Amino acid sequence: MRPRIVEWINHATGTGLGDWLVPYPAMVYAVAMLAGMIIFVRRSRQAGLPPYFAAGAAVTAMLGGLIGARLFYILWHLDRFPDPFAALFAVSGATFSWGAYLGGIAGFIFYLYFNRRPLLPFLDTFTPVLGLGVFIGRWACFLNGDDFGGISQVPWAVSYPPGSIPFAHQVHKGLIPLMADSSLALHPVQLYLGLNGLLLFLLFSYLWRKKFLKPGQLTLGYFAAYAFTRFWLEFFRGDYQALYGGIFTSGQLFAFLLLLMTTAGWIIFRKRKMYSATGITSRM
Repeated sequence: MRPRIVEWINHATGTGLGDWLVPYPAMVYAVAMLAGMIIFVRRSRQAGLPPYFAAGAAVTAMLGGLIGARLFYILWHLDRFPDPFAALFAVSGATFSWGAYLGGIAGFIFYLYFNRRPLLPFLDTFTPVLGLGVFIGRWACFLNGDDFGGISQVPWAVSYPPGSIPFAHQVHKGLIPLMADSSLALHPVQLYLGLNGLLLFLLFSYLWRKKFLKPGQLTLGYFAAYAFTRFWLEFFRGDYQALYGGIFTSGQLFAFLLLLMTTAGWIIFRKRKMYSATGITSRM
């Protein structure tokens, strides 16, 4: 999609301005990580948390996310990689968003545990910012043409040019001829996912500022909301087949598991609170 947007801007302005205005996907990911880190460190300072450790946790989360995104993709498609270890360090290799989330959170928790910092206050400050990262990062997916949506006739549907990932996918499926001018119109599901991230960022940032929830509840609430919304948005995807019962995708499987985990965490949290309120010591 990026070449088409660049071409349109250059044609409209009669200049080469599009090459400067439209970033490459890798630059978008870098902006997402940098913006998230700046906001998280700033909010940590506002919450009375040491900004030094906040920055360290953010950097470790970034590294964990990068490794997790690639590692998860390799493990999920192990049959495609004769040398998985070498593929892990391929600069242009494909990634898996769920691996980025898991790897990022694992790195974040590891850093705080290693440095003996309180986990829940940092997590509650960190998790709303993840929504901003999703919002910015999904623009990279849109520009790159990956994680594309299903065929659609909605007014805002988008078509991709020859050489793009959606175009190649539709040629392979026999939906369009090789010499077609563009792909069939698709849901811009990357932007749906990005908008969802922005809404979660705004909502949970508000809850974080108002301090309505107990430590840990905001984190559980964020991941539950993300899992629920991601499950339904997956129905707009068109980049892979539904593997489970011919209906559900792998993304929906992970979203469902995450929703179960957060629900279980909320129940345990409530049960411990009840034990504490009655003066009974919980052994859970």
